[in-house]
Amino acid sequence: MSDQAAKTEWVKRVLGFEVATPGLQSDSETSSDPAQLKQRLQSAGMALRGLRDAKAPEAADLLARYAKLMSSAESAPGDVAAALDALERDLALATSAARARGAVPPTARGVEFRKLLLRWREAQGMFGANLQSLGQTLLARDDIKADSRLAQIKQAVDDLPKLVPVFGGELETTLNDGMSAAVPAEVERLAADSVTAIDIYRGKLADAAHLLKLEIFAAQDLGSTLPLHSALDEALVELRQQLAA
Repeated sequence: MSDQAAKTEWVKRVLGFEVATPGLQSDSETSSDPAQLKQRLQSAGMALRGLRDAKAPEAADLLARYAKLMSSAESAPGDVAAALDALERDLALATSAARARGAVPPTARGVEFRKLLLRWREAQGMFGANLQSLGQTLLARDDIKADSRLAQIKQAVDDLPKLVPVFGGELETTLNDGMSAAVPAEVERLAADSVTAIDIYRGKLADAAHLLKLEIFAAQDLGSTLPLHSALDEALVELRQQLAA
């Protein structure tokens, strides 16, 4: 399989990740395919380089695990696929932790719930726009337009929003309540509740490692900077710092 064909096949696998789309193979059905493993390992390697450059404390262990996977990729693809699932999730967690460590702390105390709610909505809007742009960019590719399964791929693009974690709305509720809170004790309680909600949201985002893979793919293979995982996680990191100040 040529490199371009492998990339196209990888795109189809990613589009089917966590999305029930007829005609496209699921991640579990294709995860042992050598070409797809190669693409996933390349994406993981790119994320690891970023962690290493940021001197993340998790980098050494993740790099050791990555090296072990690389050495076993051809001899035991089935074992590598399962271990790679775990590595991708831990990469998402480490990337999020590195982002939190690198965030600039607020210079003043005090919680402005309205601004925080607007920041979170802005991040969600950016995420939605970038996800739509990713789908449009994929469908504009000549190799995708020439694929015999174009109808299924178009359906998969339409289903991309299903990749978004269901956060639940707790953060929005606490931030909204905070806008009308006047008693200091109530403000403090709502700020603490918001931090709890943020930690839950970030945990769900860490489980959505496929969003990080899509973001890396867009930068590496489509030449497009389309924050997805980072758009949401960066906003949550900012909100948490403001609320915990």
